[in-house]
Amino acid sequence: MSTTAAIEVRSPFTGELVGEAPVSSPSQVRPALDGAAAYENELSRHGRSELRFAVAGRLSELAPELATLISRESGLCLKDARHEVRRAVDVFRFAAMGVKRAEPR
Repeated sequence: MSTTAAIEVRSPFTGELVGEAPVSSPSQVRPALDGAAAYENELSRHGRSELRFAVAGRLSELAPELATLISRESGLCLKDARHEVRRAVDVFRFAAMGVKRAEPR
């Protein structure tokens, strides 16, 4: 999905430009939503678990950069932003463990 419009993301404290977020029209979003609704996951429970562990690992690798970005865009102190990244890592790890315990489909 390509988009040409963007919203500037600025620090709430300094007004510094942190980045941009794309803006999509309903006509651009609808095909993505329809595709997602029609998607049938063919990964095994093990595959889904491994994918979630991989996301957790990548978030861990990018933790310093992500915490800095969260702090800049939200105004959270860096300590709290680091906590948010660790929490996201935990969520993906818990989900990875949980999918292995789920009923087979």
